[in-house]
Amino acid sequence: MLIEYSGVVSSFKLGLRTAVRLACLFALVLEAQAAGFADYVGNWQFEFSGGDSGRGKAVVDERGAIRGDGFSNVSRSTVSVSGSITRDGEMQFSAAPSGVTSLQSTFVGQAKPSGIASGSWSNPSAQLSGKWTAKRGPDEPPGATPTPAQPR
Repeated sequence: MLIEYSGVVSSFKLGLRTAVRLACLFALVLEAQAAGFADYVGNWQFEFSGGDSGRGKAVVDERGAIRGDGFSNVSRSTVSVSGSITRDGEMQFSAAPSGVTSLQSTFVGQAKPSGIASGSWSNPSAQLSGKWTAKRGPDEPPGATPTPAQPR
């Protein structure tokens, strides 16, 4: 009986060690993922021109998600912005008035760790396209929601 008991304890210790190792590995992976987006995290202001023009604000979070809003001069409305950025700075996001997918534009481009980004945008259904630029900053307090962009 004593031998079986020590076998159970040994198995439990081995299982616990494995669990601790896996937890540490998981923590390192999460840290590496967050570090991969550190060059891009923060508040960004963007402007776009071409077939439509406007500007907006967006936040890139520690997972590379992009969320924000802007203003379209053609539709004269606020648009919601959502998308993502890769660790290499490749950005892809969409912008559309709430609930109007036919007016959705797709933005693609490249961000640099220095805090600037640029690219092109298109809206095939409206036959509109153009260029966009963005700049990171100024930072708002953690947890703050960016204020909606206003028309010029």
